[in-house]
Amino acid sequence: MAQGPPAYADQALSYGLEFRPEAEEDLRSTYLWYEWQRAGLGEQFLLCVEAALALVRDNPFLGRKVHERARRIHTRRFPYGILYGVEHRRIVVLAVFHGHRDPRDWLRRVS
Repeated sequence: MAQGPPAYADQALSYGLEFRPEAEEDLRSTYLWYEWQRAGLGEQFLLCVEAALALVRDNPFLGRKVHERARRIHTRRFPYGILYGVEHRRIVVLAVFHGHRDPRDWLRRVS
């Protein structure tokens, strides 16, 4: 018999969302790069990031644990990951990074 949703499921909707400055810069520079490639592509990228973050806001523990204090979720269509932590009822976005980037780059942000 099913045991129901995890204990944290009813609390997920009350989690706030916060971007670290480095993650904001990741998002901004990637948006600009895609817009430079083709007008409107940056907007599409942002929509994919927003969709991934909506999933995380509904279930903060959805992303794969990649560090003791960080989880990662991938965007659809674009080869990017969103690295985030869950701290005191907040989702803290640490990085928005290309999948081929050296993991040491984003690992520094977790430490």
